[in-house]
Amino acid sequence: MSLQAVLWAILGFVGGALVSAQVSANTVLQRYVGFWDGILFMNLIGMLTAAVIIAFAGKGNWSAIAHAPWYSLLGGAMGVFIVAISTFIVPRIGVLAGISVFLFGQMLSATLIDTIGALGQRSIPISFERALGLILLLVGSWLVLARG
Repeated sequence: MSLQAVLWAILGFVGGALVSAQVSANTVLQRYVGFWDGILFMNLIGMLTAAVIIAFAGKGNWSAIAHAPWYSLLGGAMGVFIVAISTFIVPRIGVLAGISVFLFGQMLSATLIDTIGALGQRSIPISFERALGLILLLVGSWLVLARG
């Protein structure tokens, strides 16, 4: 494995850790301001954070947005539902179980997207190792839910 691959894996690990912390923080905020109001506030903070980053590091081409595929514009709406679902289930089943089932859902849909090359991604055929990884994730999610 190359050093670059290790660095990308570490970055992915940090991103995954942030998801667990984010869900936990979001559920606490919602206790104070309400479910949908919390989601709105979280997304506003996210928008402001992105605006600050763009102000210092942005070099995008906003005029090209008219040429982007329609489905590529749905990420923000999907993000609202991701936050809503995660902050709904975590108080009910716990952070570990919630993230486990979310991770399995991500891995299963990622496998389908890779396999058929959906949403503008290149096609990567399913292999025995990938299928086994999915099965192990499913078993792990079930164990976490069953032991919670």
